Amino acid sequence: MLKDTIENNLKNALKNRDAAVVSTLRFLKSAMQNLSIEKRKELEDEDVISVIKRQIKQRRDSIEGFRQGKRMDLVHKEQSEIDTLSAYLPKAMSREEVLLLVRESMFEIKAVSIKDMGNVIKRVISKSKGAADASIISAIAKEELSKAC
Repeated sequence: MLKDTIENNLKNALKNRDAAVVSTLRFLKSAMQNLSIEKRKELEDEDVISVIKRQIKQRRDSIEGFRQGKRMDLVHKEQSEIDTLSAYLPKAMSREEVLLLVRESMFEIKAVSIKDMGNVIKRVISKSKGAADASIISAIAKEELSKAC
Protein backbone atom coordinates (compact mmCIF):
# COMPACT_ATOMS: atom_id res chain seq x y z
CA MET A 1 0.00 0.00 0.00
CA LEU A 2 1.00 3.58 -0.61
CA LYS A 3 0.70 4.42 3.09
CA ASP A 4 3.33 1.78 3.95
CA THR A 5 5.67 3.10 1.27
CA ILE A 6 5.39 6.61 2.69
CA GLU A 7 6.09 5.38 6.23
CA ASN A 8 9.14 3.39 5.06
CA ASN A 9 10.46 6.41 3.18
CA LEU A 10 9.97 8.54 6.28
CA LYS A 11 12.05 6.07 8.30
CA ASN A 12 14.78 6.13 5.65
CA ALA A 13 14.78 9.93 5.57
CA LEU A 14 15.12 9.98 9.36
CA LYS A 15 18.10 7.61 9.16
CA ASN A 16 19.69 9.70 6.39
CA ARG A 17 19.00 12.93 8.30
CA ASP A 18 17.21 14.46 5.32
CA ALA A 19 15.36 17.21 7.16
CA ALA A 20 13.40 18.51 4.15
CA VAL A 21 11.97 15.09 3.26
CA VAL A 22 11.29 14.26 6.92
CA SER A 23 9.34 17.48 7.38
CA THR A 24 7.32 16.98 4.19
CA LEU A 25 6.47 13.36 4.95
CA ARG A 26 5.53 14.16 8.56
CA PHE A 27 3.06 16.79 7.35
CA LEU A 28 1.68 14.27 4.87
CA LYS A 29 1.42 11.55 7.49
CA SER A 30 -0.38 13.96 9.81
CA ALA A 31 -2.89 14.89 7.09
CA MET A 32 -3.43 11.20 6.34
CA GLN A 33 -4.03 10.49 10.04
CA ASN A 34 -6.53 13.35 10.25
CA LEU A 35 -8.47 11.97 7.28
CA SER A 36 -8.37 8.48 8.75
CA ILE A 37 -9.85 9.79 12.01
CA GLU A 38 -12.46 11.78 10.09
CA LYS A 39 -13.51 8.73 8.05
CA ARG A 40 -13.16 6.40 11.04
CA LYS A 41 -11.45 3.77 8.94
CA GLU A 42 -8.10 2.79 7.48
CA LEU A 43 -7.25 4.77 4.34
CA GLU A 44 -7.22 3.20 0.89
CA ASP A 45 -4.69 4.23 -1.74
CA GLU A 46 -7.28 6.51 -3.40
CA ASP A 47 -7.70 8.36 -0.10
CA VAL A 48 -3.95 8.77 0.29
CA ILE A 49 -3.69 10.08 -3.27
CA SER A 50 -6.39 12.66 -2.56
CA VAL A 51 -4.49 13.81 0.54
CA ILE A 52 -1.27 14.12 -1.48
CA LYS A 53 -3.04 16.14 -4.18
CA ARG A 54 -4.51 18.43 -1.53
CA GLN A 55 -1.06 18.93 0.01
CA ILE A 56 0.42 19.76 -3.41
CA LYS A 57 -2.38 22.26 -4.11
CA GLN A 58 -1.76 23.98 -0.77
CA ARG A 59 1.92 24.31 -1.57
CA ARG A 60 1.20 25.70 -5.04
CA ASP A 61 -1.07 28.31 -3.46
CA SER A 62 1.71 29.16 -0.99
CA ILE A 63 4.20 29.54 -3.82
CA GLU A 64 2.00 32.21 -5.42
CA GLY A 65 1.93 34.18 -2.19
CA PHE A 66 5.67 33.83 -1.67
CA ARG A 67 6.36 35.00 -5.23
CA GLN A 68 4.26 38.11 -4.65
CA GLY A 69 6.18 38.71 -1.43
CA LYS A 70 9.49 38.13 -3.26
CA ARG A 71 10.46 35.30 -0.90
CA MET A 72 12.29 33.08 -3.38
CA ASP A 73 13.86 31.02 -0.59
CA LEU A 74 10.39 29.89 0.49
CA VAL A 75 9.33 29.34 -3.14
CA HIS A 76 12.24 26.91 -3.57
CA LYS A 77 11.38 25.15 -0.30
CA GLU A 78 7.74 24.69 -1.29
CA GLN A 79 8.72 23.49 -4.78
CA SER A 80 11.06 20.94 -3.22
CA GLU A 81 8.17 19.67 -1.09
CA ILE A 82 5.94 19.44 -4.18
CA ASP A 83 8.63 17.37 -5.91
CA THR A 84 8.83 15.04 -2.89
CA LEU A 85 5.05 14.59 -2.75
CA SER A 86 4.65 14.18 -6.52
CA ALA A 87 6.80 11.05 -6.41
CA TYR A 88 3.92 9.26 -4.65
CA LEU A 89 1.28 10.10 -7.25
CA PRO A 90 0.45 7.64 -10.02
CA LYS A 91 1.72 8.42 -13.50
CA ALA A 92 -0.61 10.97 -15.05
CA MET A 93 -2.83 9.75 -17.85
CA SER A 94 -2.36 11.24 -21.31
CA ARG A 95 -5.10 13.25 -22.98
CA GLU A 96 -5.77 10.33 -25.34
CA GLU A 97 -6.21 7.90 -22.44
CA VAL A 98 -8.64 10.29 -20.74
CA LEU A 99 -10.51 10.71 -24.03
CA LEU A 100 -10.94 6.94 -24.28
CA LEU A 101 -12.25 6.76 -20.70
CA VAL A 102 -14.70 9.61 -21.37
CA ARG A 103 -16.03 7.94 -24.52
CA GLU A 104 -16.29 4.59 -22.74
CA SER A 105 -18.16 6.18 -19.84
CA MET A 106 -20.50 8.05 -22.20
CA PHE A 107 -21.34 4.76 -23.90
CA GLU A 108 -21.90 2.93 -20.60
CA ILE A 109 -24.35 5.48 -19.20
CA LYS A 110 -25.82 6.35 -22.61
CA ALA A 111 -24.90 10.02 -22.24
CA VAL A 112 -26.33 12.19 -25.02
CA SER A 113 -26.26 15.77 -23.76
CA ILE A 114 -24.40 18.22 -21.55
CA LYS A 115 -26.91 17.37 -18.79
CA ASP A 116 -25.08 14.03 -18.40
CA MET A 117 -21.70 15.70 -17.88
CA GLY A 118 -21.66 15.28 -14.08
CA ASN A 119 -22.30 11.54 -14.32
CA VAL A 120 -19.65 11.11 -17.01
CA ILE A 121 -17.06 13.03 -14.97
CA LYS A 122 -17.79 11.03 -11.80
CA ARG A 123 -17.45 7.76 -13.68
CA VAL A 124 -14.15 8.78 -15.34
CA ILE A 125 -12.69 10.01 -12.05
CA SER A 126 -13.50 6.71 -10.36
CA LYS A 127 -12.05 4.72 -13.27
CA SER A 128 -8.86 6.76 -13.47
CA LYS A 129 -8.15 6.29 -9.72
CA GLY A 130 -6.50 9.69 -9.38
CA ALA A 131 -4.29 9.40 -12.46
CA ALA A 132 -6.23 12.01 -14.45
CA ASP A 133 -6.63 15.68 -13.62
CA ALA A 134 -10.27 16.65 -13.01
CA SER A 135 -10.00 19.82 -15.10
CA ILE A 136 -8.79 17.82 -18.10
CA ILE A 137 -11.58 15.28 -17.60
CA SER A 138 -14.11 18.10 -17.46
CA ALA A 139 -12.82 19.78 -20.62
CA ILE A 140 -12.77 16.55 -22.61
CA ALA A 141 -16.21 15.50 -21.36
CA LYS A 142 -17.61 18.89 -22.38
CA GLU A 143 -16.08 18.59 -25.88
CA GLU A 144 -17.35 15.06 -26.40
CA LEU A 145 -20.86 15.75 -25.08
CA SER A 146 -21.09 18.86 -27.26
CA LYS A 147 -20.34 16.67 -30.30
CA ALA A 148 -23.00 14.18 -29.23
CA CYS A 149 -25.80 16.76 -29.22
